[in-house]
Parts: sequence; C-alpha cells; structure tokens
Amino acid sequence: MDKWKRSYYKHTILAYKIYNNAKICVKCYSTKNICVHHKNENPWDNREENLQILCKSCHNKHHLIWVHRTHSKKSRKQMSITHTGKKLSDITKNKLRISMLWRKKSLEAIKKKWKQVNQLTLDWDLINTWDSIKEASNILWIMQSWISNNCRWCRKTAWGFKWEYFNN
Repeated sequence: MDKWKRSYYKHTILAYKIYNNAKICVKCYSTKNICVHHKNENPWDNREENLQILCKSCHNKHHLIWVHRTHSKKSRKQMSITHTGKKLSDITKNKLRISMLWRKKSLEAIKKKWKQVNQLTLDWDLINTWDSIKEASNILWIMQSWISNNCRWCRKTAWGFKWEYFNN
C-alpha cells in the first residue's frame, strides 16, 4: 500500500513540476478535478514525456475511447461467432460445474443470513412481510440503511412506514 502511495505521489509531483505547477487540463483548460494521465497506459512509467495533466472528464473520455478502440464492432462479432458451439474438454466442464456449485451454495448461505422484516403502518398495522431488507428496498425504492436503522430503533420511520424484524 505504501509503495503504491509513494508511486502515486511521485508521478503527480513530477507532472506538476513539468507543467510548472499549472493545474490545468491540457485538452479543455479546466481547473477542476485535475488528475495525471499516463499516455502509454502504464502507471509505473513516470517519464516526463509519458505524463499529462487532464481533468477527470477528459481522462474518462480518453479511456472510454481507448476501451472501444481495442476491438471494432466487426471483430467483436467475429470473436463471439468463433466461440459459439465450441466444444469444451471434460476438465473444463468439471471446473465450470464446481464453480457453479460454489455459487449456488454461497447464495444459499447468504439467504440464511437474511432477516425477514415486517412493514407496518404508523399505527402498527402489518402491511407486508419481506424476505430481506434488500428485497424491500429494491421494490419500494427505500434506502436499506433507513429500514435497518428503523428496525434497530435508530429512526422513527422510513418513508412513512415503521419497520421491525420478523419474529417467528
């Protein structure tokens, strides 16, 4: 972690020295959200000619263009065609099977940890029982933290409802 921080600060300081402490984007001349870009995409190459000061917007645009440059639409389509109907070896099939079993088991383990919650009116009348806070949050568009805080009595209500953990 320290090595990464040192390298990060090293290239930032170098870039500012090169550009005489001018924290200005070289493409759009913005002074907000300035960052250092490595022209050759190698974050460990801190040569002067490789560093460039960009704003976050220009930096993101550059990387978005760069990602789409790697493969054209035609070549991406060709790659997907070549992989369809491809025969897998028994070893690969077994590895995939094992990985899928692990995913299923982990999902079951996660579901065991979920706590059911009751959605109540302000007069304590039951409206619905949800399998988890996440499910209620996704369907009702209420923040999960608000529901859990209400269940733990840290909040009075969450979006006009009272919430409590379900007890069998």
